[in-house]
Amino acid sequence: MILTEKFFLWGVVVCLAALAVPLIFSLGSTVAAKTITLFGLEFYNPNNILGSTVGALCVLALTKEILSNATLFTALYKDVANHIAAAVFKSPYALARTPAVTYQQAWEQLKIFVYPKLKILAGSLLIILVFTVVFPLPLALLAAVYLASVAVDVISEGQNSWNSVVRGFARRDGKDLAKKWVGKNVSNLIPWGASFIPKKNEALHFLILGVTGAGKSIWKEIMMRRTVPGNKVIVNDPKLSQADGMVTLLEGLGVNYYILNPFDFRCTAWHIFRDVEGEAMVIELVAYLLPIKESSDGRFFDEAARLALAMIIVALQNVYGEELTLRLVILFTEKPYFELLIKKYHPRPHEFDEFLKAKKIEGERNDILLTLQARMKQYNVIASLWERAPQKLAFKDFVQDSFPKSSAIIMGSDPIHSELMNQVNSMMFAFAAKYLKALPPNKNRRIWLYLDESASEQIPPWLGIESIMALGRGAGISCCLCFHNISLLKRTYKELVALGIFALARHKAIFGVDTETSEFLSKSLGNYEYIETSYSSSVTTTPQGTNYSQTTNTRLGSRPVYLPQEFQDMNRPPTGVVNGLLGDFIAPGEGIHRHHYTWEEVKSMLPERSQEVEAYQRIPDTHPATILQPLSDDELRSWLPEAIEIKAAKPPQKNTKGKRQKRRQHQ
Repeated sequence: MILTEKFFLWGVVVCLAALAVPLIFSLGSTVAAKTITLFGLEFYNPNNILGSTVGALCVLALTKEILSNATLFTALYKDVANHIAAAVFKSPYALARTPAVTYQQAWEQLKIFVYPKLKILAGSLLIILVFTVVFPLPLALLAAVYLASVAVDVISEGQNSWNSVVRGFARRDGKDLAKKWVGKNVSNLIPWGASFIPKKNEALHFLILGVTGAGKSIWKEIMMRRTVPGNKVIVNDPKLSQADGMVTLLEGLGVNYYILNPFDFRCTAWHIFRDVEGEAMVIELVAYLLPIKESSDGRFFDEAARLALAMIIVALQNVYGEELTLRLVILFTEKPYFELLIKKYHPRPHEFDEFLKAKKIEGERNDILLTLQARMKQYNVIASLWERAPQKLAFKDFVQDSFPKSSAIIMGSDPIHSELMNQVNSMMFAFAAKYLKALPPNKNRRIWLYLDESASEQIPPWLGIESIMALGRGAGISCCLCFHNISLLKRTYKELVALGIFALARHKAIFGVDTETSEFLSKSLGNYEYIETSYSSSVTTTPQGTNYSQTTNTRLGSRPVYLPQEFQDMNRPPTGVVNGLLGDFIAPGEGIHRHHYTWEEVKSMLPERSQEVEAYQRIPDTHPATILQPLSDDELRSWLPEAIEIKAAKPPQKNTKGKRQKRRQHQ
């Protein structure tokens, strides 16, 4: 203990003695005098000699008791002295040493260090005020000191030592977070438990975790109500019911939306070759159209098919430009059209002479083109349905600042053709990501990406989402991903990318998860260190008398911010009308806190859905629009008339038996 602290502690002792001794003496003297007067014996007590004697004996008795049981009062004395020292010296010192760049930060520091001491002082003054009405002032002061000492002793022994954080961050109290928003306009801010998300922090991205029925979709819709109107948004639509689909929600929000799902009657076609320009981007498109599996046995034919498809697209772009469609690309994979197209319109046809020449007897099949036709056949229905769409939309145009706000792109799903739609959505999103990342910085721009069921065994990864989250902040891009558990996230995006996505999302809402995810979350939050103080007391009775002893031990403890069990859905009440919505919310600068919403509060925050539109107007598989129409003479006459003759000619009959006989004779 330093010298100044010793002087201060002895000063406190002297002050307490100077206050206590006169009060105790006065108490003993007054009580004795009143008692003698009550019995009419004041004649035997001239000048209150007996009262003074009793008062002196009280002081001596109390002094003897304190000195004989010094260990009993050591902890209490030190605690009281430290409280006074903290109020007088340590609070201003800590406040002065704490960097506070704003008035609000200084006020927060003042409340942390001084406010608890002011509460004790106010309580003591209140006791004195009440007691002076009934008792004389000296007696009231003595009673106040006694009760304050007892209160300090009880509080010091019963305090929750986990709140005395030394390093790290414990969970926050939602009531404290809510105080800073009192009196502020939060009507256009995203609610986040007891707090709200400032507009400047929206580009720090969001994750919503929870098992089925825990409240992920509810919270996503609450966020969309505050963020979609007045901004642009890209959403996926994995749930096609009236109560969960994106069409009814966006219609209710009054947003202009474009449905890129080709199986919906209201479809808007992706203006694919306005987004895909130049040979470099053509090669990337081909990689998405013809993905090659790592375990593929026919890798040579797959790679060659990619090369042939890129040749077709480059040649057709020289004819049609950005008005080229997927239907034309598919139809020109047929061998007669392919050869004419490459020789006439590809900028470097000589580079493919070896590829185009017949390697065997003329008229024999080309296995590479057959592979290409087989791989592209799955897109026939997509190409045909996009042909009937009344309008087109390119991601290049949508992300530009000149495009109208309050607009949304819906990338839909289909229960029958789920795998095909997943592949098409993944391809479209990959090109949307390119143009989002290419946007220049703009602090006034806001483009939202809401991806529900973003990690699933049935849904491929959203290609480029991690780079959007890493690079899109300056461009005003905000991402919100919803998924069930961390294992699906790792399986969908591979572990390193999944952990990167988890770290890039600075805001997280957790609504009850499985065991593995709860352990992951608890570990990611880590531990915090705290001062743990333990008290023990004992009473020993011997023939020589009774001895009292009390010891105080202080150590540095550590515990997790959240136990894994606290995140598990089985330990939480089900989300609904009865229990409302319980969630844990993480935000930068605010740590993590738990908040409970009543169902009335949830309903008041949810947007109203429109009942005037259908969530999904599916085109039947037998509809004529699903059939890919062949090339017409009018389409070919102006730029490839030679193909009309080939189309009109009947294909020659193949005689494979005769060919084999000719080979044997030749050998």
